[in-house]
Amino acid sequence: MQEFFDSYPVLSKLALGFGGMLAGVAGTIVQNRRPLLTYSVSHTQIGMSANDEVHGQVEVRYQGNVVQNLYLSVIEIRNRSIRDLENLDIKTFRGIANMAMLTEQSVIESSIEPVRLTQDYLNRIATDSEWEQAVREAGTDREPENAQRLARDFDFRTGQRHYLIPVLNRGQVARITYLTALGANPGGPAIWMTCQSKGVRVKHKPYPQATTHLLGVPLQHAGIAGLFVGTIIAIGFASQVAAHWIVASGCYLIGAFASVPGAATLRAYDWVRAKLIG
Repeated sequence: MQEFFDSYPVLSKLALGFGGMLAGVAGTIVQNRRPLLTYSVSHTQIGMSANDEVHGQVEVRYQGNVVQNLYLSVIEIRNRSIRDLENLDIKTFRGIANMAMLTEQSVIESSIEPVRLTQDYLNRIATDSEWEQAVREAGTDREPENAQRLARDFDFRTGQRHYLIPVLNRGQVARITYLTALGANPGGPAIWMTCQSKGVRVKHKPYPQATTHLLGVPLQHAGIAGLFVGTIIAIGFASQVAAHWIVASGCYLIGAFASVPGAATLRAYDWVRAKLIG
C-alpha cells in the first residue's frame, strides 16, 4: 500500500481527500437525519356472533351488548433512531367506520411505566361523561341535539387515543393492546398511528409474512444476493490460484454456500441504510 502511495502521490492524495469527504458527508447525514418511529399492528379474533344452521345462535357480548366481531389488536411502536426520544405526542385511531376501540392495556419494554393518555384527552373524556350522565338522569338524552352529541362523544371515545410517552430510548418498543369490536367487514379491523412531535417521522412497518430466513433475511433474497457476491468472490479466487482443481473445488463451495455471504451482505446493507437514512 505504501508503494502505491509513493508511486502515485497525486492520485493517493485525491483518494484520501475523496474518502475524507465521503466520511464527512456520511457523518453529517447521520447527525442531521430526523428521528424515526415505526409501528406494526396485528389483530387476533377472539369471538364472533353468528346464527348458524348447524351450530345454532352464538352471541358475543361486551358489557351486556352484543358485538358481531371481537378482536385483540396490538400496536407496537419502535424507536428506530440513533437517539433517545422524549415527550412523544402519539395519536392512534381506527381506520374503519364500524369499528370501536374499547379497553386497552399498555407497556413499554424494559420499563415498568405504561403508555399514558394525555391530560387533555382525559379531561375531555371526563367532561363528556359528566354531561352524558346529566342528560340521561334528566331524561333528555333522546332529544335530537343531545342524541347527536352523544353519538359524537361515543365516536371520539371509541375511535382514537392520545398518548404522551415521556421517554422512548433507541430500539425500545411501546406496546398497546386494545379490545376492539367490529361490525360486518371482511377485511378485519385497522388501526393507524401519527406522531405530533416536531421532527419525528412515522412509518408503518407490517409484520413479515412467514417464510424461511437465514440470518434474519428471507432465503430467496439471500440466494439472489449470494449469486452476485459469490460471483465476485469466485472471480477473485480464480485469478489468484493456478491449480484448476482447486479453483473448481473453491467455486463449488462458493456456489453451495452462496446464501450465507448473500444474507450477511443484505444485513450489512440494511444496517448501513438504517444508520444513514432510516
